[in-house]
Parts: sequence; C-alpha cells; structure tokens
Amino acid sequence: MSEGLSDGQRAALTAFCDAIVPSLEHDPDPTGLWARAASETVTPLALEGMLVALPDAAVRTGLIGLLEAIEGAGLSAAPDQGAREALINTVAGYSPEAAAGVHALIGMTLFLHYGAPDPRSGTNPTWEAFGYPGSPGL
Repeated sequence: MSEGLSDGQRAALTAFCDAIVPSLEHDPDPTGLWARAASETVTPLALEGMLVALPDAAVRTGLIGLLEAIEGAGLSAAPDQGAREALINTVAGYSPEAAAGVHALIGMTLFLHYGAPDPRSGTNPTWEAFGYPGSPGL
C-alpha cells in the first residue's frame, strides 16, 4: 500500500476535485452549498486516503496516474469551468479504461463531498442544504 501522494499528485487531486465540485455563484445560497468548492472541505484529503488505501496496486497506480495525466493536460491552467470540464471529458475519451477511471474518480469525489463527515466535527457542511441533521451516532 502506498504511504501517500506526492505534493504534485496532491495538487492534481485537489484541482480535479475543484473541477468536479467548483465554487459557483448562485442566488440564493443560504447555506453556502453552491459557493463551497471541494477544496474547502475534507474532500481532497478523504479522496487521497481512499486512493492510497486501494488494495489493488494496479488500480491505485492507474487512478493516480490518471490524475497526473489530467493535470499534465492543463487542468490547473484551464481558464474557466467549461474548459476544465472539456479537458476532463477529453481525457475520458482517450480509451474505455480512461473513461472508467475518470468516472470512478468523479463518483468518489461526489460521494465524499456530499456524504463524508469531517472527522473533526462529525458533520458535513453540505448536509444543512439537504436538511440532513447527520447520523445520530456521530
């Protein structure tokens, strides 16, 4: 099992998470749901933990390599959200394996952003917008 991501891999992962869950202007936004990018939550850290804990080394290496490829294609330099989404879709179009990996990363990002509690508070800041009070056991 891998010990963690390098700084460059972590930056690629954070850029990817923010491309999937960007900060958006939306009125009204009483709970900050739309304005809160993934990097403002535990999402990137939780995704890193999920990736490095994958028991299959080939899958783990492939997904991390895919993040590096997306970043290498210019994700962080993309001028706007539309360009970031187009870049991710382009990489997903390279092969069936790339598409499966991109969709796995998207699914994990969304699952963690909207579902995972912050270990410090036991809550997730998105839950308020959905009226979810959190688990009674937390």
